[in-house]
Amino acid sequence: MGEKKYEGLPELVEELQKTCSSLKADIREFSQLTKASRDEMKTRSFLMRSFAQKDFESNTGMSLDEWVEFSERLLSRFENISTAVQRLNEVKSDPNRVPSSLNELRDAASPFLERYDLMVEALDRFANYMLDMPKKTESIPKPFRGFMGEEDRRRMVEEAPKAGEGIKKLMTELKTAKEQITDLYRFL
Repeated sequence: MGEKKYEGLPELVEELQKTCSSLKADIREFSQLTKASRDEMKTRSFLMRSFAQKDFESNTGMSLDEWVEFSERLLSRFENISTAVQRLNEVKSDPNRVPSSLNELRDAASPFLERYDLMVEALDRFANYMLDMPKKTESIPKPFRGFMGEEDRRRMVEEAPKAGEGIKKLMTELKTAKEQITDLYRFL
């Protein structure tokens, strides 16, 4: 690299590129989960849907439509960050072009970093809701159980905790991305 000032930058950029790539895939999966859950909710009977929507929203903090929007915004943010990281990777050996690329990354990452704590808190609520689904399934009032098929109950018990673990993994990757981005700021 032309200047000692940017020593270590190429390695950090490569790590962040890998993190962004993995994150985008996991955010897409999360987005698909939220859309599938929203669409499935629409197929339930009115009574069951009303009960489930209220329970979901009161425990996760948002409606399924809001979660779909949240996942789409998160994906868009990471596509922007990933693009900025790619540009930084392309110029990492040119000390004259690194500062403007770092500024571009800072601009792309600032919405994510500014809302990081709120995002993680919201995702944690969603993950815990999914992880607790087997217990919730058992606590469904008996009058409502008749409105829910055996397949729905099985899916809630088996698949919801897997989704919760996926959300926890996403949270860990978001933390890693935050740390890597923040670490790159020392080169500004």
